[in-house]
Amino acid sequence: REHGVICLSKFCLLSSAEKVMEEFEPLLMTIAGSVEERVEVRAQAALALCDLALIHEKMLLASTEEADSGEDGDAPTKVAPSMPFKAMLLEMLGHAKPGIVIIAAEIAAKLLLAGRLRDPALIAHLV
Repeated sequence: REHGVICLSKFCLLSSAEKVMEEFEPLLMTIAGSVEERVEVRAQAALALCDLALIHEKMLLASTEEADSGEDGDAPTKVAPSMPFKAMLLEMLGHAKPGIVIIAAEIAAKLLLAGRLRDPALIAHLV
């Protein structure tokens, strides 16, 4: 499963933002948030979500916001809610397993430094 998630994350990097948002982001969120899943598999799914958030800015916009039209001139599109991803990160930062906490801290730091997230609660967990 871990290698399957890694392959899926690489495939997502080559996919359009719309396809990622509709098909792959919900699947990766389910895997990363699953308490029954092995830590290694959850970590890979969470890292994939981080990479996608760095590439596709609209992954982290609130559900009521609309992304600007792309380079191809398409109309603005509705985007997925960001709260589940932030909530998942906060939950992972408070997890009992150190491996989960380390991955969550890495993801939060990347997204904060890249300017993708500006959540004071995440910053408080990292300091």
